[in-house]
Amino acid sequence: MRFWRPLYYGSAGVVLLAALLSGARFLFVLFLAQAFLALASLAMNLWAALSFAYLQQIDPAVTVRGRSVRLQLRIHNEKPIPYPLMRIRIGTPDPDRPLSLDLGLAPFEKREFEFRLDCPHRGEIPVGMTVIDFVDIFGLVRMPFDMRVLPYYRQRMLLVRPRLLEIDRLAVLPGEARSGRARAVPSENQDEPFSTIRTYRPGDPMNRIHWVQSVRLRQLMTRRFDPAAEPRVLLLLDLGAPRRTGRDALEAQDVLCECALAILSLLLRRRIPVSTVSHSRQREVRPGRSLADLEDFHRWLATVPFDARPSLADQLAAEAGTLAGVRSLVLVTTRLEPSALPILLDLKRRVTVSCVMACPAAADGDEPDLAARFRQADLPAVFVHEGEDLERVLEDRS
Repeated sequence: MRFWRPLYYGSAGVVLLAALLSGARFLFVLFLAQAFLALASLAMNLWAALSFAYLQQIDPAVTVRGRSVRLQLRIHNEKPIPYPLMRIRIGTPDPDRPLSLDLGLAPFEKREFEFRLDCPHRGEIPVGMTVIDFVDIFGLVRMPFDMRVLPYYRQRMLLVRPRLLEIDRLAVLPGEARSGRARAVPSENQDEPFSTIRTYRPGDPMNRIHWVQSVRLRQLMTRRFDPAAEPRVLLLLDLGAPRRTGRDALEAQDVLCECALAILSLLLRRRIPVSTVSHSRQREVRPGRSLADLEDFHRWLATVPFDARPSLADQLAAEAGTLAGVRSLVLVTTRLEPSALPILLDLKRRVTVSCVMACPAAADGDEPDLAARFRQADLPAVFVHEGEDLERVLEDRS
C-alpha cells in the first residue's frame, strides 16, 4: 500500500504522456479509466466522512487526577454501501498516549468499543475522536478528515481535579497554623473563646447566642468575636509558566495545585482565614474563611491557567504593600528566580515567609544549590516532586 499509490499515479502520468505523444485512443481510454477510479475513490471517502454516524460518551465526566475514566464509542453504518477503511485517532487525557482505531464497516454494521483512560494531569480536557483517515478499498486516496471542523461535532469535556490530600501540619509554616490554633468563629460550643457579649439584636445568628449568659442575665446575649485577633495567612500562587516544557511542565503544575489545595484544607480546617493571591492576566484575590470555601478553591485549581505575565519578583514586589494584618506569607511556585530571593528576605522582616517548590518527577540540577541558598537565608522551604508522598513531604516526616 505504501508504494502502490505513487506507482498508480505515476503510471497514470506516463499513460497520459504516451497518449498525447502517440494519439492512440486506447491510451486515452486507459487514462480516463484510471482518473475515473481515483475520482470514484475520492467520492467514496467524502461520502463516508459526511455520512459518518457515531455515539461517544465518557463516564464519569468529573474525576480526580490519578484515576481513570471510561470512554464508550459506538460507530454504525446505516447505509447499504460499505465504509472504506478508517483509522480513527482519539484524544485522551494523557497527551503522551493517544489512541488509534482501525476498522471498516459493512452495510448496516455497528461496532462498539470501550477504553479505560488514565488521567495523569488536572484540567478541563477534550476527549474523543479527532481525525479520521479514510482510505478507499483500492488504496488510491487517503483522506484525513478532522472531525473538529464540523459545526455539530464536539469532543466530550472531561474535568480532572487535583487530588485533595489532608495534611496534619505544614512543616514550613510557622505560627498558628502549624501549632493548630483555631480562630474564634461562631459555633454551638459555649466554651469557645470570644471577645465580648452584647444584648441580642434581631437578625443575630442563633449560633452566636451565649445561652449560659442569657440564662443568668435573663435576656438573650450574643457573643462578639474580635476579627483583629484572627491569624491571617497570604498564600501566593505563582501561576507563571514553569521553566521546563512538555510533560515536566504539566507535572510541576499538578504538584503546585495539589500543594496549594492541601495547605488551604489545613488552614480552613483549623479555621484560619487565608487569602489566595494569583497574578494571571490580572491580580486575583480569593478569600477563604471556612471549609465551605474549599470546594470553590478545588474547582478553581482544576482549570486555572499558568499564564502569569509578571515575573515572580514583580509579583512579590506587588504584594509587599498589601501585607497589613498578614502574619504569614506562603509562596507556592514552580520556579524561583534569583531576583526574587532578596525580596523574600526583605518581606521576612515584616511577616513570616516560607516557600513550597513544586517540581516534576525528574530532578533539577539546580535544586541542591537552591536549597542551600534557602538555608543560608534562614527561609523555610520544601521541595515537592511529582510521584512523592505529598503528605509526608509537606509534613516533613522524613
